[in-house]
Amino acid sequence: MEKIKYKIGNIGGDPIKESKFIVTKDENKFIMYSANLIDKDRPLHSTIAEENQIDRKSVLGGGKFKLEDDLIFYGWSSGFGPVPNKVAYNLGKTLVDHLGQEYFNRRGIKFNIIKTKMDPCSLSKKHEEKWRELGFDDRKK
Repeated sequence: MEKIKYKIGNIGGDPIKESKFIVTKDENKFIMYSANLIDKDRPLHSTIAEENQIDRKSVLGGGKFKLEDDLIFYGWSSGFGPVPNKVAYNLGKTLVDHLGQEYFNRRGIKFNIIKTKMDPCSLSKKHEEKWRELGFDDRKK
């Protein structure tokens, strides 16, 4: 299997605030797009796709992330399904690298680690099969 790379597509708003994200795949890269949560319902994961001119069919899944004592990726997208923890973790590392340590230092932000608490892909047979075809099985320990 080819080596998967991770890329930040577009980070809407301030990435240190609670945000929703979606994931697409282009060749051998998983690409993350996000937008800040303004309230409980906005933005929708589908809005992130629309604003970035991404075909809904190419979205693999989504969830949320927030920065507390740790950078935490969690939940899932009700419209697009979940993302495996391994993918979310690697997107978190890529986001930190993309922003750079100086971004966090200027804001006086220190966090310990990246945590993932994504809902399992096995919640839906369709989503589980999609991710398994891409080489991810969240039932494996």
